[in-house]
Amino acid sequence: MKHPHRALSAIALALSLLAAPHGAVSAKTPDDQLVVGVSMNNLLTLDPAAATGNEVVEIACNVYDFLVELDPQETTKVLPGLAESWTIAPDGRSLTFKLRSGVKFHSGNPLTAEDAAWSLRRVLKLNLALATPWKSYGFTAQNVDKAIRATDAQTLVIDSPAPAAPTTVLYTLGTSVSAVVLDRKKVLENEKDGDLGAAWLVTKAAGSGPFTMDEWRAKE
Repeated sequence: MKHPHRALSAIALALSLLAAPHGAVSAKTPDDQLVVGVSMNNLLTLDPAAATGNEVVEIACNVYDFLVELDPQETTKVLPGLAESWTIAPDGRSLTFKLRSGVKFHSGNPLTAEDAAWSLRRVLKLNLALATPWKSYGFTAQNVDKAIRATDAQTLVIDSPAPAAPTTVLYTLGTSVSAVVLDRKKVLENEKDGDLGAAWLVTKAAGSGPFTMDEWRAKE
């Protein structure tokens, strides 16, 4: 299942090829490699809790996975991602997700509902740029541990502290970079002074998406 923003990478590649000057000289690309040129001049961090701008969307949707995705042909339709199914409580204040089993992060660590819960809680606790949509639903650093929780390895529960349309929460889960699922163990291995891995994630990634990132050298 493809995330709608993944189409942006293909579009960016096509545009970069069309924009290349005729007769430009370039080294031959090895047969086993695909080279994609993307402008990252305005990108200051890759941390999903803080990264803003369209540039980071292209990176995040290729190296991370989302719980749900939006149908690129019909964006009002929510499709399974890491979550194979979900239910909405009768009062609309609670969402319960069942995650696919057998998913692994690039590190080899298994992806569980606790990773998904921790990733969302981390956004609120750091309270950086991408905490904004979650705060509008009533989530805070103080209530998020209770409101977003894993009840077992494959079950994630999100209780909205304030009245919010569950479809709106689903759309945020499918479109906001803040909603990607991080490899909790890998990030915490690189935590410094209680920063929840924020300094490390400026130039690193810890996801389960179709691509891995070996290195990003800012402004290069």
